[in-house]
Amino acid sequence: MVIGSMLTSKPETETDDMMTQSESGFLIQEANYIASGAVIYWRKPIALGGGKKSFLKIKDVSIFGVEPINTIRIHQISNVTKDGFRLTSIGILTGVKVISQISGNGLVGTPVVENPVNR
Repeated sequence: MVIGSMLTSKPETETDDMMTQSESGFLIQEANYIASGAVIYWRKPIALGGGKKSFLKIKDVSIFGVEPINTIRIHQISNVTKDGFRLTSIGILTGVKVISQISGNGLVGTPVVENPVNR
């Protein structure tokens, strides 16, 4: 009986950490999905709705088939160049932030996860 109560009474910080890890995992998965769409867009001719090897005309992630904002997260694009852009994804539940660099070849390196300071 003591073991059962020990397993069910976790400190809030452990639960918060699990939620943050879960949310950051989801955001990284979405970043990979957006990166895949970005590769297709970058390679596709303008006449077919692509960028003809340029990201300069993109404004948000909707061009890659993802809504920029929903009840779960927010995706923002910045630092757009011909060859790439920065994707910042923010989880609504915990405030975790995932920063990814995306190029015409897909995700560049490993996304950076910033945990919220105050929850």
